Amino acid sequence: SVTQYHNREVDGLFDVFSNTILHVTAGFPTKVVYVVDYSYSGDVIVGRGDFSSLEDLKGHRISFEKVNSFSHLFVLKALDFYKLGESDVQFKVIPAHEVLSALDQGCIDAGHTWEPTTSQALAQGYKILTKAGDFPGIITDVLLFSAQTIKERPQEIQAVVNALLDAHAFLMTHREESIALMAEAEGISKAAMTRGVDGVAMLNLRGNIAAMSQGTAPTSLYVSGEFFLQFLLSRGQLLTVPTMDDLIEPQFIISLKHELTK
Repeated sequence: SVTQYHNREVDGLFDVFSNTILHVTAGFPTKVVYVVDYSYSGDVIVGRGDFSSLEDLKGHRISFEKVNSFSHLFVLKALDFYKLGESDVQFKVIPAHEVLSALDQGCIDAGHTWEPTTSQALAQGYKILTKAGDFPGIITDVLLFSAQTIKERPQEIQAVVNALLDAHAFLMTHREESIALMAEAEGISKAAMTRGVDGVAMLNLRGNIAAMSQGTAPTSLYVSGEFFLQFLLSRGQLLTVPTMDDLIEPQFIISLKHELTK
């Protein structure tokens, strides 16, 4: 989807918030128009069953998806929480869906992954050492559109945002029916779709307003965005430094604020 977006084959995409910065600095002006969810147990670090916590990883090998990616950032944040630095572990770059086989082969001792690999790893005796929910806002899924599309077709984007909020409301009131529909559309089992839904904190209108407003909570895009900016700056990944206004377009959520008073 990122390749299609950069080739201008599509006008927007669902992505993690931290990647918004990379789109902008790569020459593709892009803004968040809707916050889908915060990963809770959707993103985890799984490790050997004999580990009791991430602290046991000192001197061992841990994987993430790509250097300077949201996966890398998540792993570093988790290690820092347990007072482990980059020199305390050995890093491996391994795709999330290959983490289980890497564990089985002894290539790594722990790695960042998500469903269905998480459940498969747990079934084989591996353990969740930490999850994204332990660090609110660290992995936030958002809907992005190009700045040009936002300027030229705001009514269509508003309709998409409205539809997403309607879909969220339907999921909350018709959970089993919604899970069955989504599982069929994705070609996965209802059990796997249930785990996916339960692994994230989905945002309604009120949650979106809070996320797209300036504040001090780590779940505010303005707070997490500054954290991501500093991370990328410290690693020499930014040729230009965008402002939060370059990354966030709250108009489509703010326009619905009156709905809260009904």
